[in-house]
Amino acid sequence: MDLCFVIKRATPPLHSEDASKSNENCSIASKNFTTGVTKAGSVSNYNSIFTSEALAILIAINNLINDNQHYVLLSDSLSVLKALQCSNIHSKSVIKFLGHEIYKIIGNIKSIEFVWTPGHAGITENEYVDSLARKAPSSLISQWISHEDLLLSMKNYIQEEAKNEWKNSKYYHEFYFLSDNRSQLQIFPSSRKNDVLISRFCTKTYPTSAKLFRFRLTSTSFCTLCKVEETLEHLLFQCQRFELQRNFFHAEMGCLPLSFSWIPRILLIQSDNNMPFSFKRKQFPAHLAFSMTINKS
Repeated sequence: MDLCFVIKRATPPLHSEDASKSNENCSIASKNFTTGVTKAGSVSNYNSIFTSEALAILIAINNLINDNQHYVLLSDSLSVLKALQCSNIHSKSVIKFLGHEIYKIIGNIKSIEFVWTPGHAGITENEYVDSLARKAPSSLISQWISHEDLLLSMKNYIQEEAKNEWKNSKYYHEFYFLSDNRSQLQIFPSSRKNDVLISRFCTKTYPTSAKLFRFRLTSTSFCTLCKVEETLEHLLFQCQRFELQRNFFHAEMGCLPLSFSWIPRILLIQSDNNMPFSFKRKQFPAHLAFSMTINKS
């Protein structure tokens, strides 16, 4: 049995599928143009358009392909077809699921050919199933939800809730520039390397020369350029190698000269009116949430 991937238009088509996603609904549709059988309905709105397109192919395979013939399936999602063609252990769960379903039906048919058709290019079959997907009933045709899409939705929801909570806090009007500059300035592009680097800075586990010298992993604890002890504070605030980056950060953030003292502090005044005087102190806008020390012998 053959599983073919062809990037061209095939005639005559037997099957076509499409998906449509809006803020309120996510729907899919598929039609067998030989028999006239149509399947349309909604899927979970947590699913992305990529997952919805894959589920539309899945519905077409499970419901419209059931005898020993040659089949041609049209899809306007080139990303899904490419992902299916190059599927491996690291593929998304919906691609693995779709590949498993194809493997199950491949022994009952002669062949199946997946053909990419450009979306909204005037192809009759593609435009027809696109209209079907837009008008699909709200009843669920599949309850399957991609865990990758669900995790992304949860992450976006948590970030939005945290953002709203910050905006409604009493400190937002005083320190609003922190969130505004963070959204405008991306100093560290998101990557695993940068995440590890930031984590090591936050936990003070970055392998500076001073730290390595304590464990006799280097011959000196001095910075090779500045000739002073290379600590984390020296790298961040004093080392000449990163002077340009510090000046850029300073100019964009508009803060005081870089040091630990530039971190904003909150002025706290005692609210108890029974005291003949008032306490006043400054405090960092953060507090220790959890601490643990584990010593292993």
